[in-house]
Amino acid sequence: MSKLERVPPGVDPRVPSVARVYDYLLGGKDHLAVDRAFADKLLAVAPETRQVARANRLFLVRAVRHLARRGVRQFLDLGTGIPTSPSVHEVAREIVPDCRVVYVDYDPVVRLHSEVLLASSPGVEAVQADLREPGAILGDPRVTRLIDFSQPVGVLMVGILHFILDSEDPAGIIADFRTWMAPGSHLILTHAMADSAPEAVAQLSTATAGTPAQSVFRTREEVLRLAEGFELIGPGLAPVHEWRIPDDDEYEPPIPLLEGVPAVRIDAAVGRVTSSPGSAEPTRH
Repeated sequence: MSKLERVPPGVDPRVPSVARVYDYLLGGKDHLAVDRAFADKLLAVAPETRQVARANRLFLVRAVRHLARRGVRQFLDLGTGIPTSPSVHEVAREIVPDCRVVYVDYDPVVRLHSEVLLASSPGVEAVQADLREPGAILGDPRVTRLIDFSQPVGVLMVGILHFILDSEDPAGIIADFRTWMAPGSHLILTHAMADSAPEAVAQLSTATAGTPAQSVFRTREEVLRLAEGFELIGPGLAPVHEWRIPDDDEYEPPIPLLEGVPAVRIDAAVGRVTSSPGSAEPTRH
């Protein structure tokens, strides 16, 4: 049974939430009937989606550890979702105990959970804001108090970019954050791919049209264009369950491989900033 027996203020129980659907797929309890119904439709056309969701989360853990081992001491997690252990600050602080993390999500349920979880975690902040408005995020005093953009920062866009429509200019959004990222910073991203099974793409597109969970399945070339300005490390853009850096193998257990080809393919990449982008003000979208 869901813990959300009472719907928090600002939540429409008739509309599925990306964060709550993801929580359901990961085996959490913070979701509503509408989220479970949507996730069950997804599982009907792509039964391995739970495993893909777990692989997506394990990639996040692996990528954060990789950056922390290389001296990144601050992280900005965009579209963080309902807190799941290990969270970004828990992973990073295993290596850098004083690292700073800001979690950003527009979902009120995420904010409520984050406030409880982070109440006793100095150096960690949760902000309710929309990725589509980078200027509001980059100018938020809670962000600027913890994140020093003159130093390397890890910016996470994991499982969120395929919910940004072309008309909302995902490339421009990423470019706004890129403008503020000092050399040595990294972008961590995952994205749903157009070469997923056609029947799964068609059914999901129909089921999500007009909802916050509406997804854009982009081609490899389109996703690579989103990452322009970053030098991709490791295997580049690769299926999320296969992404790894050989130098990390002695530290990281392998991500469990999926049997066969998943109906919904998620690819992952980590890109590094190698030159200073300047100090232009971010654009509001």
